[in-house]
Amino acid sequence: MDIEIQEEVDELKVLSFFAKTFDIRAKKKVLVAVPKLSENAKTIASGYNLIIKECPNARNVVDAILEVIHDEKASKKQEKLVTSSIEVNS
Repeated sequence: MDIEIQEEVDELKVLSFFAKTFDIRAKKKVLVAVPKLSENAKTIASGYNLIIKECPNARNVVDAILEVIHDEKASKKQEKLVTSSIEVNS
């Protein structure tokens, strides 16, 4: 996870963040931008499957991180339900 606070986070920051996550083989890559990413940065982030959260100010960063955690837990719960239903019907 990385938090960038600039007027507009550019594509160089996204590329730098991706390189860091690649080096450590991160499974989830979350970049929190305050207040927003440039359009080019969004395009690049999408291509690298980065989870992007834009926050209007630094006070919203914790909420954005908690949202990512909540979404991840919900996704894992859904995966378990799908796996269970597949096993039962097999």
